Amino acid sequence: MPHLSSIRQITLSLLALAYSLLIYLFIFTVSPACTYAELTELANAEMDSVYAASGIAYGIKDVQIFHVIDQFIYCPDNGDGDYLHFKLYAHDGLGGPVKYNFEFATAGAMTASGIITMDIATNEIAPLDDWDLSTGPSDFDTVYKVMQHTHCPLWDQDLAYSLIDFTFSDGISSYNLGEFDIGPIDLRSYGFHIAPHPGDGVDFDYSFESHIQYLSYAYIADPVTPANTKRLTFENMHFGNTFDYGIAGDDPTDPTTWKSDIGEFQIGDMFGDLTSTDPKNWHSRPAQIDAVMTNRWDNSTYYGALLLRLPMEGAIRFEKADFGGTDFGPGTIDGINIYRMDMYLIP
Repeated sequence: MPHLSSIRQITLSLLALAYSLLIYLFIFTVSPACTYAELTELANAEMDSVYAASGIAYGIKDVQIFHVIDQFIYCPDNGDGDYLHFKLYAHDGLGGPVKYNFEFATAGAMTASGIITMDIATNEIAPLDDWDLSTGPSDFDTVYKVMQHTHCPLWDQDLAYSLIDFTFSDGISSYNLGEFDIGPIDLRSYGFHIAPHPGDGVDFDYSFESHIQYLSYAYIADPVTPANTKRLTFENMHFGNTFDYGIAGDDPTDPTTWKSDIGEFQIGDMFGDLTSTDPKNWHSRPAQIDAVMTNRWDNSTYYGALLLRLPMEGAIRFEKADFGGTDFGPGTIDGINIYRMDMYLIP
Protein backbone atom coordinates (compact mmCIF):
# COMPACT_ATOMS: atom_id res chain seq x y z
CA MET A 1 0.00 0.00 0.00
CA PRO A 2 1.56 3.38 -1.01
CA HIS A 3 2.56 5.63 1.85
CA LEU A 4 0.64 8.89 2.35
CA SER A 5 3.73 10.98 1.59
CA SER A 6 4.10 9.18 -1.75
CA ILE A 7 0.50 10.03 -2.66
CA ARG A 8 1.14 13.67 -1.78
CA GLN A 9 4.31 13.76 -3.88
CA ILE A 10 2.60 12.13 -6.85
CA THR A 11 -0.40 14.47 -6.62
CA LEU A 12 1.75 17.60 -6.39
CA SER A 13 4.03 16.41 -9.19
CA LEU A 14 1.08 15.81 -11.53
CA LEU A 15 -0.39 19.21 -10.74
CA ALA A 16 2.98 20.91 -11.33
CA LEU A 17 3.52 19.05 -14.59
CA ALA A 18 0.05 19.88 -15.90
CA TYR A 19 0.45 23.57 -15.04
CA SER A 20 3.93 23.72 -16.61
CA LEU A 21 2.72 22.11 -19.83
CA LEU A 22 -0.21 24.53 -19.99
CA ILE A 23 2.08 27.52 -19.67
CA TYR A 24 4.65 26.13 -22.12
CA LEU A 25 2.18 25.18 -24.83
CA PHE A 26 -0.43 27.89 -24.71
CA ILE A 27 0.84 31.28 -23.55
CA PHE A 28 1.62 33.07 -26.77
CA THR A 29 0.84 36.65 -25.79
CA VAL A 30 1.09 38.29 -22.38
CA SER A 31 0.26 41.81 -21.29
CA PRO A 32 -1.35 43.57 -18.32
CA ALA A 33 -5.03 42.63 -18.08
CA CYS A 34 -6.74 44.64 -20.82
CA THR A 35 -9.18 44.44 -23.70
CA TYR A 36 -8.62 41.99 -26.54
CA ALA A 37 -7.92 44.75 -29.03
CA GLU A 38 -4.89 45.83 -26.98
CA LEU A 39 -3.41 42.35 -26.59
CA THR A 40 -0.07 42.20 -28.43
CA GLU A 41 2.85 39.80 -28.63
CA LEU A 42 5.83 40.78 -26.46
CA ALA A 43 9.49 39.90 -26.74
CA ASN A 44 11.24 38.42 -23.70
CA ALA A 45 12.85 41.74 -22.78
CA GLU A 46 9.49 43.51 -23.00
CA MET A 47 7.85 40.83 -20.84
CA ASP A 48 10.52 41.33 -18.18
CA SER A 49 9.63 45.01 -17.96
CA VAL A 50 5.88 44.43 -17.47
CA TYR A 51 4.53 44.91 -13.96
CA ALA A 52 1.19 43.10 -13.85
CA ALA A 53 -0.35 45.03 -10.99
CA SER A 54 -3.84 44.22 -12.25
CA GLY A 55 -3.16 40.64 -13.26
CA ILE A 56 -2.33 39.41 -16.71
CA ALA A 57 -4.26 38.42 -19.80
CA TYR A 58 -3.03 35.85 -22.28
CA GLY A 59 -4.43 34.61 -25.55
CA ILE A 60 -4.75 31.08 -26.91
CA LYS A 61 -5.35 31.20 -30.66
CA ASP A 62 -5.11 28.82 -33.61
CA VAL A 63 -3.96 25.79 -31.62
CA GLN A 64 -4.14 22.34 -33.20
CA ILE A 65 -3.18 19.18 -31.29
CA PHE A 66 -3.45 15.55 -32.29
CA HIS A 67 -2.92 13.39 -29.22
CA VAL A 68 -2.90 9.60 -29.10
CA ILE A 69 -2.20 7.22 -26.23
CA ASP A 70 -1.62 4.12 -28.32
CA GLN A 71 -1.41 1.79 -25.35
CA PHE A 72 -2.19 2.25 -21.67
CA ILE A 73 -1.75 -0.77 -19.42
CA TYR A 74 -2.31 -0.88 -15.68
CA CYS A 75 -0.93 -3.94 -13.89
CA PRO A 76 -1.64 -4.16 -10.14
CA ASP A 77 1.16 -5.57 -8.02
CA ASN A 78 -0.75 -8.63 -6.88
CA GLY A 79 1.11 -11.35 -8.77
CA ASP A 80 -2.09 -12.62 -10.42
CA GLY A 81 -1.34 -11.32 -13.91
CA ASP A 82 -4.32 -8.93 -13.89
CA TYR A 83 -4.21 -5.91 -16.18
CA LEU A 84 -6.39 -3.17 -17.66
CA HIS A 85 -5.70 -1.97 -21.20
CA PHE A 86 -7.08 0.75 -23.48
CA LYS A 87 -6.22 3.21 -26.27
CA LEU A 88 -7.24 6.89 -26.08
CA TYR A 89 -7.58 9.37 -28.94
CA ALA A 90 -8.23 13.10 -28.67
CA HIS A 91 -9.61 14.59 -31.91
CA ASP A 92 -12.01 17.19 -33.32
CA GLY A 93 -14.98 14.83 -33.58
CA LEU A 94 -14.26 14.01 -37.22
CA GLY A 95 -10.90 12.32 -36.81
CA GLY A 96 -8.82 15.47 -37.29
CA PRO A 97 -6.66 17.32 -34.75
CA VAL A 98 -8.18 19.06 -31.74
CA LYS A 99 -8.68 22.78 -32.38
CA TYR A 100 -8.72 25.56 -29.78
CA ASN A 101 -9.98 29.01 -30.78
CA PHE A 102 -9.14 28.24 -34.40
CA GLU A 103 -9.91 31.05 -36.81
CA PHE A 104 -12.15 29.81 -39.61
CA ALA A 105 -13.09 33.35 -40.62
CA THR A 106 -11.43 35.30 -43.40
CA ALA A 107 -7.78 36.24 -42.97
CA GLY A 108 -7.31 39.02 -40.45
CA ALA A 109 -10.79 38.64 -38.93
CA MET A 110 -10.10 37.88 -35.28
CA THR A 111 -12.64 36.96 -32.62
CA ALA A 112 -12.45 37.50 -28.87
CA SER A 113 -12.44 33.80 -28.00
CA GLY A 114 -9.48 32.40 -26.10
CA ILE A 115 -8.66 35.49 -24.01
CA ILE A 116 -7.98 34.43 -20.43
CA THR A 117 -7.42 36.74 -17.46
CA MET A 118 -5.47 35.67 -14.39
CA ASP A 119 -5.13 37.50 -11.09
CA ILE A 120 -4.13 36.87 -7.47
CA ALA A 121 -5.91 38.64 -4.63
CA THR A 122 -6.89 38.39 -0.98
CA ASN A 123 -10.65 37.90 -0.68
CA GLU A 124 -13.04 37.98 2.25
CA ILE A 125 -14.98 34.73 2.36
CA ALA A 126 -17.48 33.04 4.62
CA PRO A 127 -16.12 30.38 7.00
CA LEU A 128 -16.03 26.74 5.92
CA ASP A 129 -19.24 24.78 6.40
CA ASP A 130 -19.32 22.82 9.67
CA TRP A 131 -22.47 20.96 8.49
CA ASP A 132 -24.48 22.34 11.42
CA LEU A 133 -27.53 24.30 10.23
CA SER A 134 -27.99 25.84 13.68
CA THR A 135 -24.86 27.96 13.26
CA GLY A 136 -24.91 31.13 11.24
CA PRO A 137 -22.54 33.89 10.15
CA SER A 138 -22.56 35.45 13.64
CA ASP A 139 -21.04 32.26 15.07
CA PHE A 140 -17.84 32.56 13.04
CA ASP A 141 -15.46 35.22 11.86
CA THR A 142 -15.12 35.75 8.15
CA VAL A 143 -11.90 34.49 6.63
CA TYR A 144 -9.41 36.30 4.43
CA LYS A 145 -7.94 33.96 1.86
CA VAL A 146 -5.32 34.49 -0.83
CA MET A 147 -6.45 32.84 -4.05
CA GLN A 148 -5.69 32.78 -7.73
CA HIS A 149 -8.54 33.54 -10.14
CA THR A 150 -8.66 32.55 -13.82
CA HIS A 151 -11.54 33.52 -16.09
CA CYS A 152 -12.31 32.91 -19.77
CA PRO A 153 -15.67 34.45 -20.78
CA LEU A 154 -15.53 33.15 -24.36
CA TRP A 155 -13.91 29.88 -25.43
CA ASP A 156 -14.12 27.93 -28.68
CA GLN A 157 -12.94 24.38 -29.25
CA ASP A 158 -13.43 21.27 -31.37
CA LEU A 159 -12.63 18.46 -28.95
CA ALA A 160 -13.72 14.84 -28.64
CA TYR A 161 -12.34 11.68 -27.03
CA SER A 162 -12.48 8.05 -28.12
CA LEU A 163 -11.43 5.22 -25.82
CA ILE A 164 -11.13 1.86 -27.61
CA ASP A 165 -9.67 -1.61 -27.05
CA PHE A 166 -10.87 -1.38 -23.46
CA THR A 167 -10.03 -4.82 -22.06
CA PHE A 168 -9.54 -6.44 -18.68
CA SER A 169 -7.63 -9.64 -17.97
CA ASP A 170 -7.69 -11.70 -14.79
CA GLY A 171 -4.49 -13.46 -15.81
CA ILE A 172 -6.42 -16.32 -17.39
CA SER A 173 -8.99 -14.78 -19.73
CA SER A 174 -9.42 -11.36 -21.35
CA TYR A 175 -12.74 -9.50 -21.38
CA ASN A 176 -13.80 -6.80 -23.83
CA LEU A 177 -15.29 -3.94 -21.81
CA GLY A 178 -16.47 -2.01 -24.86
CA GLU A 179 -15.71 1.49 -26.14
CA PHE A 180 -16.39 5.06 -25.01
CA ASP A 181 -16.88 8.15 -27.17
CA ILE A 182 -17.62 11.69 -26.04
CA GLY A 183 -17.84 14.88 -28.04
CA PRO A 184 -17.56 17.21 -29.68
CA ILE A 185 -17.41 19.03 -26.33
CA ASP A 186 -18.47 22.66 -26.65
CA LEU A 187 -17.01 24.54 -23.67
CA ARG A 188 -18.30 28.09 -24.07
CA SER A 189 -16.95 29.73 -20.91
CA TYR A 190 -15.19 28.82 -17.70
CA GLY A 191 -13.52 30.23 -14.62
CA PHE A 192 -12.00 29.01 -11.39
CA HIS A 193 -10.51 30.09 -8.07
CA ILE A 194 -7.78 28.04 -6.41
CA ALA A 195 -6.00 28.40 -3.07
CA PRO A 196 -3.91 26.30 -0.68
CA HIS A 197 -5.82 24.13 1.73
CA PRO A 198 -4.77 24.30 5.41
CA GLY A 199 -2.32 21.47 5.94
CA ASP A 200 -2.18 19.75 2.57
CA GLY A 201 -4.09 19.91 -0.68
CA VAL A 202 -5.98 22.67 -2.45
CA ASP A 203 -9.37 24.38 -2.29
CA PHE A 204 -11.03 25.46 -5.52
CA ASP A 205 -14.23 26.22 -7.36
CA TYR A 206 -14.86 25.77 -11.07
CA SER A 207 -17.74 27.11 -13.14
CA PHE A 208 -18.46 26.41 -16.78
CA GLU A 209 -21.10 26.18 -19.49
CA SER A 210 -20.79 23.13 -21.72
CA HIS A 211 -22.74 21.38 -24.46
CA ILE A 212 -21.79 17.87 -25.55
CA GLN A 213 -23.08 16.41 -28.80
CA TYR A 214 -22.95 12.80 -27.63
CA LEU A 215 -21.75 10.52 -24.84
CA SER A 216 -21.73 6.92 -25.99
CA TYR A 217 -20.75 3.61 -24.43
CA ALA A 218 -20.59 0.56 -26.68
CA TYR A 219 -21.27 -2.25 -24.20
CA ILE A 220 -21.11 -4.75 -27.09
CA ALA A 221 -18.39 -3.64 -29.52
CA ASP A 222 -18.00 -5.44 -32.83
CA PRO A 223 -15.50 -3.63 -35.11
CA VAL A 224 -15.77 -6.44 -37.70
CA THR A 225 -19.55 -6.16 -38.03
CA PRO A 226 -20.51 -2.64 -36.78
CA ALA A 227 -24.22 -3.44 -37.14
CA ASN A 228 -23.87 -5.84 -34.19
CA THR A 229 -22.53 -3.11 -31.89
CA LYS A 230 -24.90 -2.16 -29.04
CA ARG A 231 -24.66 1.26 -27.42
CA LEU A 232 -25.99 3.42 -24.63
CA THR A 233 -25.96 6.97 -25.99
CA PHE A 234 -26.92 10.38 -24.63
CA GLU A 235 -27.26 13.05 -27.30
CA ASN A 236 -27.02 16.83 -27.01
CA MET A 237 -26.16 17.13 -23.32
CA HIS A 238 -26.26 20.58 -21.69
CA PHE A 239 -24.54 21.65 -18.44
CA GLY A 240 -25.40 25.03 -16.95
CA ASN A 241 -26.90 26.88 -14.00
CA THR A 242 -30.62 26.77 -14.78
CA PHE A 243 -33.18 26.10 -17.52
CA ASP A 244 -35.88 28.01 -15.59
CA TYR A 245 -37.70 24.81 -14.67
CA GLY A 246 -41.26 25.52 -13.53
CA ILE A 247 -41.43 28.84 -15.34
CA ALA A 248 -43.95 29.25 -18.14
CA GLY A 249 -42.48 28.38 -21.51
CA ASP A 250 -40.15 25.64 -20.30
CA ASP A 251 -41.29 22.10 -21.06
CA PRO A 252 -38.75 19.50 -19.84
CA THR A 253 -40.20 16.95 -22.27
CA ASP A 254 -39.72 19.21 -25.31
CA PRO A 255 -36.11 20.27 -26.03
CA THR A 256 -37.29 22.93 -28.50
CA THR A 257 -38.59 24.96 -25.52
CA TRP A 258 -35.34 24.84 -23.56
CA LYS A 259 -33.57 28.17 -23.12
CA SER A 260 -30.10 28.54 -24.63
CA ASP A 261 -28.76 31.06 -22.11
CA ILE A 262 -28.34 28.68 -19.16
CA GLY A 263 -25.45 30.22 -17.23
CA GLU A 264 -22.66 28.17 -15.68
CA PHE A 265 -22.64 24.89 -13.79
CA GLN A 266 -20.60 25.27 -10.60
CA ILE A 267 -18.38 22.84 -8.72
CA GLY A 268 -17.42 24.16 -5.28
CA ASP A 269 -18.06 27.58 -3.73
CA MET A 270 -15.06 29.46 -2.39
CA PHE A 271 -17.05 32.40 -1.03
CA GLY A 272 -20.47 31.53 0.42
CA ASP A 273 -23.21 34.14 0.78
CA LEU A 274 -23.50 35.92 4.13
CA THR A 275 -26.43 37.99 2.83
CA SER A 276 -28.61 34.95 2.10
CA THR A 277 -31.72 34.24 4.19
CA ASP A 278 -31.09 30.50 3.80
CA PRO A 279 -28.69 29.12 6.46
CA LYS A 280 -27.41 26.54 3.97
CA ASN A 281 -25.74 29.37 2.04
CA TRP A 282 -24.01 31.05 4.98
CA HIS A 283 -20.81 29.06 4.64
CA SER A 284 -18.27 28.53 1.89
CA ARG A 285 -18.04 25.03 0.46
CA PRO A 286 -14.94 24.84 -1.72
CA ALA A 287 -14.20 21.76 -3.72
CA GLN A 288 -11.10 20.11 -2.30
CA ILE A 289 -8.29 17.80 -3.33
CA ASP A 290 -6.37 16.43 -0.37
CA ALA A 291 -4.12 13.56 0.68
CA VAL A 292 -5.54 11.95 3.82
CA MET A 293 -5.49 8.86 6.00
CA THR A 294 -8.82 7.03 6.17
CA ASN A 295 -10.28 3.83 7.61
CA ARG A 296 -13.38 3.89 5.38
CA TRP A 297 -12.18 0.83 3.49
CA ASP A 298 -11.33 -1.16 6.60
CA ASN A 299 -12.37 0.06 10.05
CA SER A 300 -9.34 -1.56 11.68
CA THR A 301 -6.71 -0.14 9.30
CA TYR A 302 -5.90 3.35 8.07
CA TYR A 303 -4.83 3.79 4.45
CA GLY A 304 -3.42 6.69 2.50
CA ALA A 305 -6.02 8.05 0.09
CA LEU A 306 -6.76 10.92 -2.27
CA LEU A 307 -9.85 12.81 -1.10
CA LEU A 308 -12.04 14.60 -3.64
CA ARG A 309 -14.72 16.80 -2.07
CA LEU A 310 -17.08 17.99 -4.82
CA PRO A 311 -20.10 20.10 -3.85
CA MET A 312 -21.92 21.32 -6.94
CA GLU A 313 -24.87 23.33 -8.18
CA GLY A 314 -26.64 23.63 -11.52
CA ALA A 315 -28.73 21.71 -14.03
CA ILE A 316 -28.10 18.96 -16.60
CA ARG A 317 -30.32 18.03 -19.53
CA PHE A 318 -30.01 15.76 -22.53
CA GLU A 319 -32.25 15.74 -25.60
CA LYS A 320 -32.20 12.01 -26.30
CA ALA A 321 -31.20 8.74 -24.63
CA ASP A 322 -30.85 5.63 -26.76
CA PHE A 323 -30.28 2.19 -25.23
CA GLY A 324 -29.67 -0.67 -27.62
CA GLY A 325 -31.68 1.02 -30.38
CA THR A 326 -34.61 2.08 -28.18
CA ASP A 327 -35.22 5.83 -27.93
CA PHE A 328 -36.09 6.87 -24.36
CA GLY A 329 -36.48 10.56 -25.22
CA PRO A 330 -35.10 13.56 -23.30
CA GLY A 331 -34.03 13.69 -19.67
CA THR A 332 -33.62 16.52 -17.16
CA ILE A 333 -31.94 16.98 -13.80
CA ASP A 334 -32.87 20.45 -12.57
CA GLY A 335 -32.08 22.27 -9.36
CA ILE A 336 -28.96 20.28 -8.46
CA ASN A 337 -27.64 21.33 -5.02
CA ILE A 338 -25.05 18.91 -3.65
CA TYR A 339 -23.75 20.43 -0.42
CA ARG A 340 -21.28 17.66 0.35
CA MET A 341 -19.95 14.75 -1.71
CA ASP A 342 -16.72 13.02 -0.73
CA MET A 343 -14.81 10.52 -2.86
CA TYR A 344 -11.87 8.56 -1.44
CA LEU A 345 -9.47 7.08 -4.00
CA ILE A 346 -7.55 4.32 -2.23
CA PRO A 347 -4.78 2.55 -4.18
